[in-house]
Order: sequence, then structure tokens, then C-alpha cells
Amino acid sequence: PTRTTQYVWTAKGAPSKESARPRGEQRRRARADARKKARELGAALGAAVTAVDVAEPPAKFAEELRSADCVYVAGGNTFWLHHHCKQTGGLYDVVRDRLGGGGGDDELLYIGVSAGA
Repeated sequence: PTRTTQYVWTAKGAPSKESARPRGEQRRRARADARKKARELGAALGAAVTAVDVAEPPAKFAEELRSADCVYVAGGNTFWLHHHCKQTGGLYDVVRDRLGGGGGDDELLYIGVSAGA
């Protein structure tokens, strides 16, 4: 079966005060970049990789995270990521439920870089 990886890009999507672009445009560009990165990761890994933004309501991503073999949380703005993880609970709930399960079939591989670590 194809392994599934969820690429959590939320920390990379934090708006920058220094940018001349409006916040909405910054987020749209970050979302497009995340989808491109997910495609590149999928091609390199030979896995199905989906871009996930935990700033969205959990209904949009919780089931994908719960069924993933791996969650890759990218670096960026730690405070932005933490704020949205606390606000929605989705990522924290999945990690808490799936990590450290004793090596069973339902155990999750968590990879975090910088803010995602």
C-alpha cells in the first residue's frame, strides 16, 4: 500500500509585517508554495503527500492526519504554529493519540523541523 504523509506547513504561512503584500495574498502564496512542496516531497519519497494547514478548522484536516503514516511539520514561525495548534487542537490531538503507542500498526511517524520540532 502507498504510504501517506501529511505536510503541515502552517509555520511557514505566518504573515510578515515587512511584506508589501496584504496578509491574504501572503497566505495564498504560502498555500500554493506548500502544495508545490508536497508534490515535490511525494515524488522524492514515492509516497502520497498532502499539504495541511492547521490554521484551518480541524474538520478540514483531522481525518487525514489521523489516517497518515507520517506527519512532517515544517519550520517557520513557532508562535504562529503553536497558536493555531492550540486554537484548533487538531494536530496536538492526533499527535497525542498516535505517538508512543508501543510500535503497533497505528503508530505515527512524526518529523518536525525547527518550529515543527
